[in-house]
Amino acid sequence: MRYRSILVHVARTKAHDAAIGIAAELAAEHGALLIGLSAGFPAVPPVADGMSAMVVAEVIEDERTQILDAQRDAEQRFRSLATAAPRLEWRAVETGAAAALSTESRAADLIVLPRLQQDPEPDVLLPADPGDVLMDSGRPLLLPGSDMTTLPRGPVILAWKDAQATRRALADSLPLLRRAEHVVVLGVDDAEEGPERLKTVLGDVVAQLARHEVKAAARFSALAPAGAAEEILSIATEVGASLIVAGGFGHSRVHEWVFGGVTRTLLKPHGAACLLSH
Repeated sequence: MRYRSILVHVARTKAHDAAIGIAAELAAEHGALLIGLSAGFPAVPPVADGMSAMVVAEVIEDERTQILDAQRDAEQRFRSLATAAPRLEWRAVETGAAAALSTESRAADLIVLPRLQQDPEPDVLLPADPGDVLMDSGRPLLLPGSDMTTLPRGPVILAWKDAQATRRALADSLPLLRRAEHVVVLGVDDAEEGPERLKTVLGDVVAQLARHEVKAAARFSALAPAGAAEEILSIATEVGASLIVAGGFGHSRVHEWVFGGVTRTLLKPHGAACLLSH
C-alpha cells in the first residue's frame, strides 16, 4: 500500500513550513502527488455608528486583497519547500481552513498539518483546527511533532483501543508502519475489557501486522494513575517513538467537538508525530 496523494495545509508560519517538508518527503517516498492548500476569508467587521454599507464593503474587499496576496506568497513558499515531491498541485480557496481541508481531502489519501500553536504567528491565513479536520474530513491526519522537520523511521506506538476508529487508523497508517524500525502495539487496561481479553486482542493485531510485513510486538500496560493518555506518552518517550498512531474519538455537542481524553491530548503539541483516524 502506498499513499498516492497527500494534502498539506500551507500558511506562512514555521510550523506549516515543517509540515510541507515532511509531506514532500513522504510524497517522494511514495511517488505521490502533493497538493498544497491555502485558505482564508475576510471577516465581516463590526459595524460602528455612522458606517455605511459601502464602507463595510470596502473594508471586506481590502481584506480579500490581502488574503489573495498572502495566498500568492504562500504558493511560492510551498513550491520552494516541496521540491522533493515528484508532482505538485496548488489550490487556494476562500473559506475557513478546516472546512477547506475537509472538503478538498476528497483528492487525498492523507492530510498533513501542524498542531495548533500556543502563540501562533500572526497572519491573514489562519491555521486550521486539527480536531475539526479529523472529525469532518474522513481522512487520516498526520500531525508532525514539535520542532520536527523530517519523519524519522524510528519506533512507532500503535495505541490500541478495540474500536472502529483504531482499526481504521491501523489500515490508514500501514505505509508508515512498514517504514518503521519496529512497532509497539500498546494496550492500556482501562477496565473496559480486562487484561486477559486485551492481551488476546493485542496478539491478533500483532499477527495482522505481520501479514503486512510489519515488525511488531505487543505491550500491555496497567492504567496509570494519571490516565491512559499520559501512559501512552510516557511509553512513547521510553521507547523513543517518533510516531504515535491512534484512533480519534469525539462527538459533537452544541456546535463544537468534545474529544476523548487520549484524542484531546494527542491533538496538543508534543515531541512525537501523531497519525489519527476517525
